[in-house]
Amino acid sequence: MKKSAFLLARVAGLFIAAVFLAGCYAQLADQKGYLNLGLQFADRQAPAGTSEIIVLVANSGYEDTLKEMLYLIDKGKKVGLSGSETDQLTTDAKQLATSGLVKFGGFPFYQTTIGSNPGSFQIPGVPAGRDYFVKIFVFSPGVSFTVEDIDANFGGLVHLENLVFNPEVYTTPWQNWTLNLGQPVEVNAGQSVAVNVTLVTPP
Repeated sequence: MKKSAFLLARVAGLFIAAVFLAGCYAQLADQKGYLNLGLQFADRQAPAGTSEIIVLVANSGYEDTLKEMLYLIDKGKKVGLSGSETDQLTTDAKQLATSGLVKFGGFPFYQTTIGSNPGSFQIPGVPAGRDYFVKIFVFSPGVSFTVEDIDANFGGLVHLENLVFNPEVYTTPWQNWTLNLGQPVEVNAGQSVAVNVTLVTPP
């Protein structure tokens, strides 16, 4: 049990660290659009109180990289990774962080909070002329998303997430995952696009 928890923390930490430590970023188009995200809960009540969330807005051209990274994170949570798989996860996360994810305020993710009845929120300033995948992680109520301790606790802190692909679990090779309905999202300059997101318990 302790070994499994350690592997989970290590895998999740590699992903988060790669995102935070990205030193460069490939700029996209200057024209911006807006994502309006409407949240609903599929398999449990909304978390009580206020929860912090992070949203990854990934260029759809990085579909295979995103699939493989999510596959490896899920596998690491459940059974652990080999050394080569750990290296691949690091490579995928760095590639997304430096080239595939939209930056918000200097970070390659959007951070906000939701209440027990979140309704919707808007993400401004998304580069237009591209299609994106939107991945949301909702942390447990009362948990703060911090760089200092996220590597040791990430797996246990995520309360809900949306599934971009189907089935998005390691028991099916990521090459066989298909897009869930509504993915990806097209962003146009100066316009808003509505994105309906269903949050579920992590698979």
